[in-house]
Amino acid sequence: MLEEKSGKLVKFSDKVVVTSKLVATGNTSGNKKLSEAILTTSGQIESLTPQLVNAGRIRMVYPENKAADEHFENLRKQYAGTLARAKTLVDEATESKRFIAESLKAMTEHSRNCQDAIQNQDPAAMVENTSTIARLANRVIQLSKQEADNSEDSRYISVLSIAAEQLQSRVTPMVQSAKAVAMNITDPGSISTWKGDNNLLLQAVQGVHAAVHGDRGGLGGGHDEPPVPPHPDLSTLRIN
Repeated sequence: MLEEKSGKLVKFSDKVVVTSKLVATGNTSGNKKLSEAILTTSGQIESLTPQLVNAGRIRMVYPENKAADEHFENLRKQYAGTLARAKTLVDEATESKRFIAESLKAMTEHSRNCQDAIQNQDPAAMVENTSTIARLANRVIQLSKQEADNSEDSRYISVLSIAAEQLQSRVTPMVQSAKAVAMNITDPGSISTWKGDNNLLLQAVQGVHAAVHGDRGGLGGGHDEPPVPPHPDLSTLRIN
């Protein structure tokens, strides 16, 4: 159990570090200090991860040891705080419209992976990819709320809030229908329901992008972005 949790933590940290470094090196805002702060924070995550894993092992071996318990809790809090700081810095460096477009692209790719998981009758892959889709959707929701909070345009705030609320309302149905598929991965009815719910979710992400894209300035600083192409309708795909 510990090895499984440790492996997931290391894998998660690796993804955060890779993403953070990509954002730092691709930062076009001209803010060198921001890029340096992101790289520093990602380095701290790299350093803290093995320390946290090791502290967890020690805590398991010596469950009654108060010092071991306190050491683990201190590292856990430090790790959580560093993750939160990395998220804040990356959000600050990421141009909103581009982030949503890239998120939609990634979600579409994971949707195709779900289709492969269904075809290969692989419930674990189905769960993993739908979890990633839901996580990306929640990040888009968070970012859209930040975008609204930083705007003084009441009409823009209203349009963006409606789009974000619509996206939020479509996350849970997609996750629930995906779970039904994972439990019975050959059931045509469950598969069809998931495809429909997932398509609605992707459409909602596209709606958030359109709302942000319609801003005259916003956090994006006025950079022109090409419109996001319509996502493929997965309901038309068939399993051979």
